[in-house]
Formats: sequence, structure tokens, C-alpha cells
Amino acid sequence: MKKTRLTKLFENKKFSLVLSIIVAVLAWLVVSMSDESNTTKTIYGVPVDFTYNASTYRNAGLDIINQTEVKVDLEIRGPAKDIGRLTAKDFVVYPNVNSVVSAGTKELDLVYQTARKNVSYQVIDCSQATVSVQFDEVVTQKFMVEPVLEEVKVKEGYIQSSAYTAPAEISITGPKTALSKIAKVQAHLQQDLGELSESRIAPADIALYNREGIELDMTPFTIDTKTVDVTISVLKRAELKLTIEFINQPQGFDTSILEYKLSTDTLKVAVPVSKADTELGSLCIGYVDVQALDLSEPQVFKIDDVLPEGYENSENISEVTLTFNTDKFSTKPVVIEKENIRVINAPSGYDITVETQRLNNVMLVGTQSQLDRLDGDAVIAQIDVSKLNLLKGEQNVPVQILIPSSSTVFATGKYTVIISVRASAS
Repeated sequence: MKKTRLTKLFENKKFSLVLSIIVAVLAWLVVSMSDESNTTKTIYGVPVDFTYNASTYRNAGLDIINQTEVKVDLEIRGPAKDIGRLTAKDFVVYPNVNSVVSAGTKELDLVYQTARKNVSYQVIDCSQATVSVQFDEVVTQKFMVEPVLEEVKVKEGYIQSSAYTAPAEISITGPKTALSKIAKVQAHLQQDLGELSESRIAPADIALYNREGIELDMTPFTIDTKTVDVTISVLKRAELKLTIEFINQPQGFDTSILEYKLSTDTLKVAVPVSKADTELGSLCIGYVDVQALDLSEPQVFKIDDVLPEGYENSENISEVTLTFNTDKFSTKPVVIEKENIRVINAPSGYDITVETQRLNNVMLVGTQSQLDRLDGDAVIAQIDVSKLNLLKGEQNVPVQILIPSSSTVFATGKYTVIISVRASAS
């Protein structure tokens, strides 16, 4: 009788050996899947989840700080068909935080459970039963935001002026200890702005730094915004000629004889770009009252008091000093008699009488040769009634000193006389 191919195949020793192994493995799998007998298994490297049930301690105003990663090994027992498939990913291990109500370091029991359903097992042992956890009070603090502008560039002829963020300050919430490490909050521009020739608003990202300038991890914190808008003010460079103006000089007086010098003639400034087309060519830094002028006394003007709105002083100059050349000037006191005290612009219906008999020590300033030719008869004390609040009776009123015969001699000082005012007879 002939042997069939199948018979010959089973008589092959190599085939029989392989087939036996396959059958044995299948039999073992069937037995394992249906085996109800208990066995033990160790699950290695299960991470402890410190965020589990976090609402429990966060509702008490607390949070976990300085926590490092912790992994534990679990020894479990159960039916082989159940525990044979379990891995570290199937378990959740977490500290029992139900008793935590205050800040400090707590030794907490570890709790473990599996996310797998319908799995029968028992934890026989854990590589550690407790874990040390540090809790801190959660607080909120406001910080000013400082824009970082090292990378900002402007075109030639322009300068980068002030910069500020919106919002100017932010609120940061986190553990009190961690929050105390924040020394400054900075805003870093998200993109290169190129060379600027006008003001810009650009987005920037928030970063936190400690006192050593090391950037801090923002993970422990809740920040109301992590981006801000930075406004960068760009101004145009300009140079202004500084000037002064004279006031209260006598009619016809030539102020060009008053030779003066400023401690600086020009001032470098930065001008808003929007005003660049109409920028000033000169800047009046103050007024000189001729009537109160003392040529020997320097006068000081503060630059910041006279700069137009939006202009910035680009130099380290806060004051300008005015001095006069007194070499060619002398002084001479004169007396003005009553007949040279004149009333002008008197209103109708009033009689005005000068009661002062003379004005003594009226100080004249001019060259010596000019003063030698003048005396009190050449000087007039003028009362302009139109500038007075006229009252009936006697009153003390100011006078203006005039030297009609000279346009280069002037009087310094303030002078008054007494007049009497009464209604005119009908």
C-alpha cells in the first residue's frame, strides 16, 4: 500500500518537532486564558500622579511646590488571565490629600487603582507606602512689565524714545515661595521690526526672571496674560537755536545795544515724527524784563519749562545761563520832579492829580557819555490811566520811565507815585 503525502509529512522528524511546539504553545495559551488560579506579578515604574484630586488642596488655597518625579513598583496578585495583561500604564498611584488643610511638608499615604474594568487583582506590596509632599499658600501678586528693546533699531536721523506695555502690569498667581523668586517681568518682542522711522505697536511675550537674571519656569503660575502690546516711541532728531525776548522796554528803545551771551546757543532735541514737517527752528527760553534788569546779575532759564509738548531734550543740559556784557554800561541815579510825572489816557468825568512831588533815585543805564548828557529833566514818569483800576480817592499806581531823547538809555527798577481821583465838577 502506498503512503500518502500527509503520512510521509508526519513521518518527517523535523516537521513533527515544529508541529509539537506549536501545539504546546497553543495549549498553554488556552490554559492561561482560562486559568482561574492566582499568581503574582510585579509592575515596575508606576509614576505617582501629584495632580490627582488637586481640587481638594487648591480649594484650600494651597498648591504643591518643588515636587520631583516619583515612581513606585507594585506587587499584585490575581488570576493569571487578568493580571497577565496589566502594565504600568494601567495603574494610577496618587497621594491621599484629603487631610491637607495647611501649608508645609506632609507625609501622605499612597493610593493605587487600575483603570482597567472587570479585572480582579490585589496589591500585595508597594515599593513605598508614603510620599513626602510640600504644600505652599497660593497668592496673587501684581508685577510691572518691562519691555526689552535691545534688538530695536531705528533709521539714521531718528532715536528710539520711551516704550511701554499694555497692560502695564499683570497679575500672577502661584505658590507664595515660588512667587517670591520673581524679581522682574519682561516683555520680549515676537518679531524683528527692522529699522524704524515712526512709532510702532508690536506684540511681545512675557518672561519671568529671578534676581540673578535667570529665566524662571512659568509652569507653577497662572498668569492673566502671557502676551502684551509694546508701544515704541520713535522721534526725529533736530537742533534748535536758543533765543530770549525783551519785555517792558520803553517805546523806541533799541534792545540791540544789550549785548548778551547764552551758556549754549543751540539745543539738540528729539521731535515727534508727526510734527517733523512743522518743527521749530528756534526756541525762546524766556523773557527779560528791561524795567527790572540788572546787567550784573546772570539769569537762569530751565529748559524743561519751555520745551513744547512731545519734544525731548537729547543733551545733558537742564539750564541755560544768560549774561550781559556790562563793559560799556554805567548807571546814574536821577530825580524826576512833579512836572515830569505825566498822566495819559485819563477818562472823562474824572479829575486826576499827581500828589507825589518827585521820584528819587530813578536808576538810568547807558554808556557814560550818554548818561553825562542826561539829568532828571530829560526823564518822564508816565502814568497810563487806561491800564489802572481807577478808584476815587488816593491810590498808589505804577509809572513807566521814558527817556524821549535817547533810544539806548533805559531805566531799571519799578517805581510808583500817589494820585488822587475825584469826579469832575459839572
